[in-house]
Amino acid sequence: MQTILGTTRHPTATDNHVYDDKFTLTQILVNTSVVALMDVFEALGLTSEQASTLNGRKEHSVTLRFGAQERCEFIKEEIVELEPTQEKVVETAQGRTCGVGSGSRTTTTATLVRKVKVHHWKISMDYKFVIFKGTDVNNAIEINSRSASTTVVTSEGQDTGIVKRQAPLPAHNIHPVIDVSLNWLLQKLSHQKNCVFSIDRSDAMCKTPRRNGPGGKCHSILR
Repeated sequence: MQTILGTTRHPTATDNHVYDDKFTLTQILVNTSVVALMDVFEALGLTSEQASTLNGRKEHSVTLRFGAQERCEFIKEEIVELEPTQEKVVETAQGRTCGVGSGSRTTTTATLVRKVKVHHWKISMDYKFVIFKGTDVNNAIEINSRSASTTVVTSEGQDTGIVKRQAPLPAHNIHPVIDVSLNWLLQKLSHQKNCVFSIDRSDAMCKTPRRNGPGGKCHSILR
């Protein structure tokens, strides 16, 4: 196996399918992945000027960070009446007076109305993607952000005069940030923004299109 791999890194035959084709295929697929990732950043909002700035920082550590936070604010409390679900019929009998009269019956219908205490809450969420060099978060490049909110109504059950207000979410929740290193990605781009991933087949550590230095690093990052 070592003899075969050692000779087919630089094949002489070009008419048939050879092992060297898989090295070329690996390079094409990785460079295509680099282009696809840059397209994702462009879709998120990365401009050409920002991309050029990042390309000039590839000698330093560059990090992509996603941060998000939620807020829950109380708006108001109110008592609402639900649709009547039950009726109570009461019959009243009226007899004769001093043996005079035939007597009568009256029917009274009472509708039971249930009152429920409800609370209105404003739920808001903010998130953003930023890219920064080293630990300089204060001068980070913001490529995408969004703020949104909605109203949530909670019910505390039948109104008893006792306040049992409970928020559906914490008042302020900051999610742990998610950091991803962009060092490898930026190093695979030239200053002209061309993809430059390649495999050195003459390297003694190069065994297969997968088992080599650049290929192993790419696999660990993109998987």
